[in-house]
Amino acid sequence: MIIQIPNLTESEKSVKWTCRRLFDSSSDPWSISIAVPVTTVTITPSGINNVANVAVGVKRTFSCTTGSSRPAAWIQWYIGRENVTNKAQPQTPQPDDDKFISSSRLVFTGKDEDHNKNIYCEAINIEGRDPVKSTEMSIYIQKPVTTVSITPRRDHNMIGVIVGDSQSFMCTTDSSRPAARIQWYIGGVNVTNQAKPQTPQPNGDKFISSSRLVYTGKDQDHNKTIYCESVNIEGRDKVKSTETSIYIQIPPTALTITPVADSNVISIMKGGTETFNCTTNSCRPAARILWYIGTLNVTSHAQQQTQQLDGDKFVSSSRLVYQGKDDDHNKTIYCEAVTVEGKYKVKSRKQFIYIFSFKKTYTKSSRSDEYSDLQASNPAFQDPYTSIHDTIVLIHMKNVEMLLMQLPTKT
Repeated sequence: MIIQIPNLTESEKSVKWTCRRLFDSSSDPWSISIAVPVTTVTITPSGINNVANVAVGVKRTFSCTTGSSRPAAWIQWYIGRENVTNKAQPQTPQPDDDKFISSSRLVFTGKDEDHNKNIYCEAINIEGRDPVKSTEMSIYIQKPVTTVSITPRRDHNMIGVIVGDSQSFMCTTDSSRPAARIQWYIGGVNVTNQAKPQTPQPNGDKFISSSRLVYTGKDQDHNKTIYCESVNIEGRDKVKSTETSIYIQIPPTALTITPVADSNVISIMKGGTETFNCTTNSCRPAARILWYIGTLNVTSHAQQQTQQLDGDKFVSSSRLVYQGKDDDHNKTIYCEAVTVEGKYKVKSRKQFIYIFSFKKTYTKSSRSDEYSDLQASNPAFQDPYTSIHDTIVLIHMKNVEMLLMQLPTKT
């Protein structure tokens, strides 16, 4: 027999009820237990804006708790549309006066395929009623940065930068979620404020982050390292790129040739020798010195170069022993210093070579016609009236005055 009692309230649950037929004795009294349905279900942690951040491979514990109900409720878990209740820990209803608070715990491990899916729980305690659902939370799967690369890269992780010149460096991460933040360091000093704005690029549902630093070579940065670091998940260690050593190149700016002659004309006797020296100012790396006579490279005739340390720079010098040749008359001699893979050159002043020679002249005696042909043809014959003079004769003397007028004082 089904008895329907309208408008029964929970306050009447402890009242003893009896039933009997009319004019019959009453039956034994019996009690009515009143069911209290679940009305609220709460999932924690709630996250910010109902978004739960979970890193790939990291465990995150979610709890689902009902309000007071009678009987104890049964809780189910969902990720996306999949029922994952079998992965939850056993439910633990706790007495709350004469009702129960039910709770369940689910330990979720972040998986990339669960990105942007919703997680929620439902509870029901009275058959036939609709389950009560918690707030849905979106799962944001964080994929950490694992690699950071810096370009350009050179052999032995060293890159040459000419002092005063600009060199662009690029730092790039692998795919990550969310986009990573990149920081730059030179010699351990954070120089991120000197970098261009970062530009994360979508890569599917992830991001590749990149940052560009335009560096201007400074002598004080010589041998310091440049690198970048990146992180995209709070609390994680930063991922560091390879460290690249900066080699600051300082080209030679001055080149001295000695000896220096007046009016830039140096006189050399035909067949005689003159030693020329060529010296650079301090530069880095050591410069290579080349020698020229006219337009002909005569470096192969020079002695082996020497380099002297000057702090952390070098002074290069070279010596050329030159032998006077008629063909070199009026040609220029100079040296040239080359560094940084031939990109930078500096020349010494140019000097003109003036070749001269000795010529024997005979002064004929007014009485030489008194000697017979036999006497004159005898090599041993000496004419006391003939004087032999070793006179220096400047060959091409007629060009000297014109040459000196044309020469600049410096080149």
